[in-house]
Amino acid sequence: MTLPVPSTPTRALPDPQRLLAWVFGGRALLAATALVLAVVTWSDEPGVWPAVGLGVLAATALTAYAYWSVWRKGRLPSERFLFCQAAGDVLLVTLLVHFARGADSVFPSIYILVVAAYALLMSFGGGLLVALLIGAAYLTDAMWLQDTRPGLAFWGQIGVFLIFAPIYLVSAGLLAFVARETHPDKRHKAPVPAAQPKPPAAVI
Repeated sequence: MTLPVPSTPTRALPDPQRLLAWVFGGRALLAATALVLAVVTWSDEPGVWPAVGLGVLAATALTAYAYWSVWRKGRLPSERFLFCQAAGDVLLVTLLVHFARGADSVFPSIYILVVAAYALLMSFGGGLLVALLIGAAYLTDAMWLQDTRPGLAFWGQIGVFLIFAPIYLVSAGLLAFVARETHPDKRHKAPVPAAQPKPPAAVI
């Protein structure tokens, strides 16, 4: 008697929908944090409410559109779609960094988490573009939008970012390559007869 062959997992990377759900959960937490800090700590800051309100509104709109497109309509997220989502997250984190006085707060470390998440969701080029966007946003805020010039803490964080961001990008690329090599496309297997193939999912 032939023993059944145990099935192997079909994915070595996190499921994109599950990873997106984690990203949206983190985004909701950041938006709530911005609102609470705007009321409790930043109430005397000029322009805090228009900036925070715009950031929270943009994050809410992006999340609602992503939920409708990916979960309700079953569409596959494209690179452009994911980059728009990443831009919203970068905007929200940069708002927190700006009103918390930049490098003196813990919020710049969240940039690394954004790079790590989108490095897994996007291609190497897309993840690199997100990393460059983060660097530009953080540098612009520190050099031209803060009242004081950046100090040693800022340049130390830039150094850490320059070290860890490429590590995350390369690691995500290697994981994607291993996943492709370990679980090749089904077109290389023997065809299975079917009554009618399902149409491919639409891409956002």
